[in-house]
This record gives sequence, C-alpha cells and structure tokens, in this order.
Amino acid sequence: MRSRWGRNLLLASAAAMTVVPWLADWNRRHTFGPGYGPHARWHGTSEVVGVSCSGLVMLWLIIRGIRHDRRMATAVAALLPLLRYGPFNLTLVVPGTSAYEEGGPPIRLLGLPASLLTQDALIALALAGYGLERRADIQATRHGSPTGGPPSRELLDPSTAVRWRPLPRRW
Repeated sequence: MRSRWGRNLLLASAAAMTVVPWLADWNRRHTFGPGYGPHARWHGTSEVVGVSCSGLVMLWLIIRGIRHDRRMATAVAALLPLLRYGPFNLTLVVPGTSAYEEGGPPIRLLGLPASLLTQDALIALALAGYGLERRADIQATRHGSPTGGPPSRELLDPSTAVRWRPLPRRW
C-alpha cells in the first residue's frame, strides 16, 4: 500500500533536486560569475550535475523502483537528499566558509542562510514522505496483508509456512 501524500512529497523533493540547482547555480551570479575561476566553475558544474543526477535516481526509485523491494527503494530515495545536502549544514562550523555569495548581501530566512534553508526543506520533504510511506506500510501489514487487502489463506494456514533450516557448512 502506498501513501499518496508520502509519494507526492518524495516526488516533489526529487523534482526539486533535479531542477532547482540549474535555476539557482547555473547563472552569471554563481557558476559563471566574474569572481569564479576555472576550478570554481569546475566545482560548480560538478555540483549542479551531481545533484540533478541524484534527483533523477530518486525519481526512478520512486516511480519504477526495485519491484521486489519497494520499501528499500523508498528508503534509498528518501536518503538521497539527506546524503547530498546534509553536509552543507556542517560547513557552518568550518572557519572561513560562507553560505553567501561574494560581495552580495546575506539572504537569510528564519535566521538561516536561504540556500541552506532551501536544502533543508528538500530533506524535510523527503523524510516526511518516507515517514508517511512507512506508516501506510505498517497499517497495511496490521490489517492483514502487505498489500492492504484481506489476509490470504497462506498467511492464515500454518501448514504453508516456510520451514527454515540452517545451510550446510561447506567452507
């Protein structure tokens, strides 16, 4: 069973990861700015392309996923924004770093740099979507089957249970 809200929040986070870096960083104020040298442009380009690729993988995991393990696909998709954007929060404690553009006025929202707040919002969307997905899975499992339907005969009949036995040691 899928949570429509959970899936939509995950899709919104994935779509934003795919598109927003091109809008925010691929311009004359950032990657192609006069203060950016060739190596800074190289980093800027790799960041924009890398985040967009992560967003595309996230979209694929949510839409197509791993058919036999949708829960794992959803968990990995939800972790991608955290893994990609989470480290930017650590830069606040590194001396000499700044979340603001050179020479530009600091843009703050809710007391945080606007760029970090945007990234943290994408992380929050993904984690909230994952939480709703897990909640729907747990409710479906409690009500019978993993698909949310009535319990199947196999689940109710103990004679059909898989008997696990240890593997022989051959090493």
